[in-house]
Amino acid sequence: LACLILDVKAGANGAHKPKEKPSCPVYEKLGLVLRSIVRSCDIWGRLNGERFAALLPHTTARQARQAIKRIDAEIANTPFFVDTKQVPLKIKWGVAHFDKGKIRNEADLLRLAEASLGKD
Repeated sequence: LACLILDVKAGANGAHKPKEKPSCPVYEKLGLVLRSIVRSCDIWGRLNGERFAALLPHTTARQARQAIKRIDAEIANTPFFVDTKQVPLKIKWGVAHFDKGKIRNEADLLRLAEASLGKD
């Protein structure tokens, strides 16, 4: 089991703060992009305004990093707009893999993934 954290900042240097509502055009489009390229067994959810998490069953740490590269490439090829203005995205990833020796529960897995944000 692997856990991914996706931290998204919209606009140049994260200057544009999209609305917290899920109806924000940037997040709607990002959700559609993710849905089109992830496996049906992967579980995605929004943690807060700019942060998403995913659980990837039957996935090694190496496979999770490959998934991140694939998702990054798809996001890079997709334009995101607020009103009629294109908005660049700055993305950081965190990843953790379930290890019985280090992780006791789901909070530990999420904490490890968050701790690794932007370290790759």
